[in-house]
Amino acid sequence: MNTDTVRVGNLTARLWLGADGRWKWHAYEGGKRALYSAKDIHKARQRAKEQLVAMRDGKAALADLSASELSEFVAWRAARIESPLVTDAVTKYLAHLASRRVQETRIIKSDLEKFAADNRRKMSEVTVDHVTAYLGGLGVGPRRYNNVRSTLVSFFRWARTTSLLPDGMTAPERTHTKRLETSAVAIYTPKQFRDLLALAPQEWRLGIAIGGLAGLRSEEISGLRWEDIKLGRKLIEVRAEICKTGKRRLVPIVPALLKIIKASEPCAHKMVTPRERIDNVAKRIRRAGGRWVKNGLRHSFGSYRCAAVKSVGQVALEMGNSEAMVRKHYLEIVDSKAARQWFDSGSICL
Repeated sequence: MNTDTVRVGNLTARLWLGADGRWKWHAYEGGKRALYSAKDIHKARQRAKEQLVAMRDGKAALADLSASELSEFVAWRAARIESPLVTDAVTKYLAHLASRRVQETRIIKSDLEKFAADNRRKMSEVTVDHVTAYLGGLGVGPRRYNNVRSTLVSFFRWARTTSLLPDGMTAPERTHTKRLETSAVAIYTPKQFRDLLALAPQEWRLGIAIGGLAGLRSEEISGLRWEDIKLGRKLIEVRAEICKTGKRRLVPIVPALLKIIKASEPCAHKMVTPRERIDNVAKRIRRAGGRWVKNGLRHSFGSYRCAAVKSVGQVALEMGNSEAMVRKHYLEIVDSKAARQWFDSGSICL
């Protein structure tokens, strides 16, 4: 006999002996009909029975679902099937960021495009293993690792809220951050700050002074307009669209900074600094023999400002940071004497 039948409940599978001597049958997997084979009848019957049992149990589970639960599952499955390729979703996400005028998307763009190139699949097909393997293959330190992971988490969350992914925790959210080693922030001494200002290109002198005497971030300084400097009120307005937190804030103009502002002029398009990346300015300063510390100006301001005003809350408001971050990184780093030297207008050479 060259045919056989396997039954489980009201489900059946028909087996037949193929011309190649193998027993064959059809079964459904992933919603699609597929052909299976085994070298002998006993293995074929066993495998076919296992498939029918799985199918029977699956149908029983579906029968126990309520109408709302079944509708939810159907919607989830449809979203998974219709999910776009990662590379297409990245294009949409970057356009979304541009429409919201998000600043400094260059690194985000680079990170997501590299991830898309490494994952040529649908968004819904990206697993925790895919994300973990990608992050592990970057060969970077804990902070950079966590930053890339954060970018992926934000991207996948956006995809979920825009129905490009089914509801539920996304793959990047299921990965873990790396532990960061606690280390003191690097700051300038008052003399190093004066030397830095003396070596800075004339058109960048005010921008560097604002970093050290007002604590603005590099991207905030590059987006600052001359009209944002309110000399009458002795305040700098950091507009929401250039602020990392997306919240407008006002920063006092200390006497030393006021002195430099009055000796400065607007750059092209009434901007405070030229349209040039701060990294290029850092290279020019290093070539001139100066010392450049990444984020050193902002870290220095936070440290000296804490010592000067004795108020974590005030410094947090001025810097657009949380009080916890200010307390962790800037409190009791320098003393009052050093703070007076840092903000002493007489020590700033013009």
